[in-house]
Amino acid sequence: MTHSPGQHGASYFEHICDSLSFALIATDDRLCIRFCNAMAARMFAAPAEDVIGRPVLDVFPENVRDTARPILERVLGESTPGEFEFPQRDPATGRLMFLVAVISHIPASADASHGVSVAMRDITQRRELARQLSRARRMTALGDMAGGVAHHFNSLLGGVTMRLELLMQHMSRRDRLRKDLEQVAAAIGHAARISGQLLTFAEGDHEAGHLRDLTEVVTSCGDEMRRELAETNVRVETAISPIPPTQVESRRLRAVLDSLKRNSLEAMPDGGVIRLSLREVDGMAQVNFEDTGQGILESKLEKIFEPFFTTKGELGGGAGKNTGLGLAVVHSFVEDMGGRIDVESTLEKGTTFSIRLPLGSEHFTRRRRMME
Repeated sequence: MTHSPGQHGASYFEHICDSLSFALIATDDRLCIRFCNAMAARMFAAPAEDVIGRPVLDVFPENVRDTARPILERVLGESTPGEFEFPQRDPATGRLMFLVAVISHIPASADASHGVSVAMRDITQRRELARQLSRARRMTALGDMAGGVAHHFNSLLGGVTMRLELLMQHMSRRDRLRKDLEQVAAAIGHAARISGQLLTFAEGDHEAGHLRDLTEVVTSCGDEMRRELAETNVRVETAISPIPPTQVESRRLRAVLDSLKRNSLEAMPDGGVIRLSLREVDGMAQVNFEDTGQGILESKLEKIFEPFFTTKGELGGGAGKNTGLGLAVVHSFVEDMGGRIDVESTLEKGTTFSIRLPLGSEHFTRRRRMME
């Protein structure tokens, strides 16, 4: 660090280091900490003076230390910079974050041995943006493919349906084959609905829906679910907090909540609780849909909104009729409403879908103008 001799004391440069937005650590030749700034001390959840002298490996989670150790030793011995990324829980909030550690060599000086510096920066937001961009590109490619398949499939289904109807018109109701043909017609109808979902996912639903107050829609959906499930072993709870008047497209939001309800019921074959709540969070309206079902494996959460991804039904190896399109369409509908949807889940405890929508009615006013 270059500065005019005597111009600043050591406390001044410590103040500069403490003002940095990333963690900074310096070690001696034994890879023990001889300096750390305030952000690094926060990672230890201890005062900076209590951190001095501890092995620098202590700053990393236990499952990362086998990765960090050879890099630290190589930088110390060869003076070659290194870096790696790793996940870590924020000790204050418990939030999972991703950090990048950049390790550099510190040459020996007249009053100190050589060592390494470790600069750690939170890259959670950058990783999330990269994930969203990757997903957007993947969804665009899948949407193009799904749209082409659905259009061709609809043409084939149309021809089969027309000939089937003609054939059934020339049959008496007592004909032994009529029941078989009716089952074929039902299967074609199911195929047509899947094809319709494919088109909705690929092209979106551009029809401007009827606007209603968000609080009214969520309250109404909760009441309807409670009546529908009154004779079952599933209890419906609602918690509606006051929010500013907010307009939403009722048909879309109802379709979203209905799809989430079906998923929750499949996850709770022995009964449980569905909780529907509404509140304002960080200037957005947040609708939470929670269940106490089986939960979802963490490895599957990133793919849950992708089309055809399902752990149930025919495509998932089961015997049901789950096509894996429901949550993909849910994601598309929420984005059409100017919002975003996230999911958290714990095995054997349940799943929570969080839908964030813009407050007020500006988004839908702008959307209607674009459609006119």
